Amino acid sequence: MSPVSTLRRTTRATYVGHGLVVARIEHDQRLLHGMKDRHGFVVSERGLWEFLYRGATYRQAPGIVQLKQPGEIYRDLRREGPATYDMVLFDPEILAAARAASSTTAEVVFATPQLAASDARAAALLALRAVVDRRRDDALAVETAIAEAALALVSLGASQLPAGREGRAVQRARAYLLERLAERIRLDDVADHVGVDKYHLIRTFRAQVGVPPYEFVTHARVHRARELLRRGVPAGSAATTVGFCDQSQLHRHFVRLVGTTPGRYAASARASRRSAIARR
Repeated sequence: MSPVSTLRRTTRATYVGHGLVVARIEHDQRLLHGMKDRHGFVVSERGLWEFLYRGATYRQAPGIVQLKQPGEIYRDLRREGPATYDMVLFDPEILAAARAASSTTAEVVFATPQLAASDARAAALLALRAVVDRRRDDALAVETAIAEAALALVSLGASQLPAGREGRAVQRARAYLLERLAERIRLDDVADHVGVDKYHLIRTFRAQVGVPPYEFVTHARVHRARELLRRGVPAGSAATTVGFCDQSQLHRHFVRLVGTTPGRYAASARASRRSAIARR
């Protein structure tokens, strides 16, 4: 076996189709920091790591399912050796359909980012992973497992604000920023909206979200640009739509946060769509 120091991270898509992307990441030693653009979950097979989310520190390990909330910041703090895990991401349309079937208008917001694999509520998520591993050519089995997992995520989602005045102020600030991504946002306006002074807002925002408001907005703009690029919107139009000054500013932040250029990301999305259509 190779020494840990010589292991290289590998990422490969193990399944793409029916509004689902499953990726297996092996020998990962990175400390990641970013925002997911879709709901999903992570099933750990090997490795331990700690991450910061909503101002609290969590420990991820085998036996724990990590839930991914789009539009929120996750920051890895440290790793104990290389990690191997599967990440499952759902297209927004899948969750929207599951919400409609559940007759709920509430957004899918997880109260906690983790769930024990032994918890009965995790059963549908783990079953989906198993079906993709073993029966991916059985369309009925895959589609059924995706639907049941999506319904499970909807049932896990609960629009809960952190307790206390500070928690509510940060959540209102996040909502204010997300509603105005395309605008020129001033810190004083955000502070006035939530009813706290800007210095207090910055301190509590960083403590709960993990980054200051400006960095959160940058992540959110890139997050929304990814949605537009997947729909086929040109990079220049996507840049101005989400609030960047121009395409070069989008390019700079996109490469920093996503690890690839907007053009390559869009090309990959087109290839995934063609592959999914070819499988039907």
